[in-house]
Amino acid sequence: MNNKKNAAIFPGTFEVFHLGHVDILKKALKLFKKVYVVVSNNPEKDPKTLDQRFLRTKIVLQQLKLANVEVVKNEGRTIDIANKLECYYIIRGVRNNFDLDYEIKLYDSYKEINHNFETILLISDYEFRKLSSTRILRSLKNEK
Repeated sequence: MNNKKNAAIFPGTFEVFHLGHVDILKKALKLFKKVYVVVSNNPEKDPKTLDQRFLRTKIVLQQLKLANVEVVKNEGRTIDIANKLECYYIIRGVRNNFDLDYEIKLYDSYKEINHNFETILLISDYEFRKLSSTRILRSLKNEK
């Protein structure tokens, strides 16, 4: 029996598309027939250009050879790209209670814009919970 929904988006800045993201993506693929990985801007933490992050994410996902995944570049709001792609499910990864608090606020803002959208929170496996793009980039910077 296949109860998978058609499609969802997995948005993020993806400064570094790391194993924690892969973990969440694989979980999402168990629930949805297709997942769009949406590489977006965030003015508060965006050290690389959107084009660079999009290309890096695309290369990583091509190497993983995951079926039914498409990488999409998003220059606008997450909710707008979701509408354009006709995806009413937004995948978000949660590592800890701070992430959960943030995601609840984000959920509320999405619902204000369009009550048809649903946020699916997927919990990172334990071994990936300390991973973050910010930490990875900081470590790389300190090694120089």
